[in-house]
Amino acid sequence: MLEGGSPEDEFDSEINSITSQLQRCNSGVDVAHVISRVLNSSFSEKHTPNLYEEEGNIIFEALVKNGLK
Repeated sequence: MLEGGSPEDEFDSEINSITSQLQRCNSGVDVAHVISRVLNSSFSEKHTPNLYEEEGNIIFEALVKNGLK
């Protein structure tokens, strides 16, 4: 996307919104719900959290591995 002219900070707002809510997450499913809410709100979409379960699990596992959970 960057090569096509997209700004480097195009998704910073969504990233910041997601990361600011991670401290309240107690599982990958919780993270998937956060991702779903943020992206659906930002892009007027209607994706369910199960679409983001893999990403949610990866993020939550990284939080645990790094001692943040």
